[in-house]
Amino acid sequence: MCVPDSLMLSALLSCLALCRSVGPVVPDSLRLRGGTGIDAPPSSACIKVYSENAQGYDTWFEEAYFPGIIGAEFTSVERAMESFFPERSPLRVLEVGMGTGRFCLHLKKRFPEHEMLGVEPAEGMRKLCLENFKKHNQTVQLLECAAEDLDGCSQQVGEKVDCALFVTVFGFLKDHDKAVRNVHAVLSPTGCVLVAFIDKTTAWGKDYFLMTKEDKFYTDGTCVVHLAEVVEVFQRNGFDLVEDACYQTLMNYNETKLDLDFVEDEEEALKVERGYGDGMWSVLCFRPRS
Repeated sequence: MCVPDSLMLSALLSCLALCRSVGPVVPDSLRLRGGTGIDAPPSSACIKVYSENAQGYDTWFEEAYFPGIIGAEFTSVERAMESFFPERSPLRVLEVGMGTGRFCLHLKKRFPEHEMLGVEPAEGMRKLCLENFKKHNQTVQLLECAAEDLDGCSQQVGEKVDCALFVTVFGFLKDHDKAVRNVHAVLSPTGCVLVAFIDKTTAWGKDYFLMTKEDKFYTDGTCVVHLAEVVEVFQRNGFDLVEDACYQTLMNYNETKLDLDFVEDEEEALKVERGYGDGMWSVLCFRPRS
């Protein structure tokens, strides 16, 4: 079943809570600071790595991906946004941890009527992001800020945003609860948050975690997180999961081979479908609890 129902998700979360009550479900080195999930590296060290290697990261982003994967990831985010906002009208979109701007720039070209904002603490990444937007004749408002400090930048953000994006950034957050609460504060009551990540519970996620543990950009596999733990953090901070607006990228993945060179037909290997829990890449949609 591609889309777990509410009872299945509740059971998964209950099981996770029970496991925590009797002991850790993952090694301490992989637990969230003061909470659940995968531990992020110290924020200052993480920011320094990305700031000093921004161009290398941008190049790596192109060279390290199997060509069809990034397109499928773009598509899954687009479909989640279109599902939550079926009427195409101008939106204020805030990306948390915009990096070099790849996802937000793609969305701006796909939805030119949207106003794009971003927060990014790494100076080198911000500089390259602005260059990328300028190169494509697009505009963006980019703030020097981390998600955990967004409450101090709320005046610069201005009026409420309609959609907030966390794209492979959740595992890097130093304080997940504070970051989510800060986003809640700047989000419209009728808006949503889209959280895109590689799901560690899938076969691809488990292997990718091992492959990236020694990578300077993904120290300790921070790009790979547990789906249930993402849901738990948002639920305890005033959000509800919108199941009809969740999408995943399903991949015909050969676990015996860690690279994807064996894939000849990208359309057959990668499929974007509504749901979560089975895909190598998940986009979860949350709305503020009324």
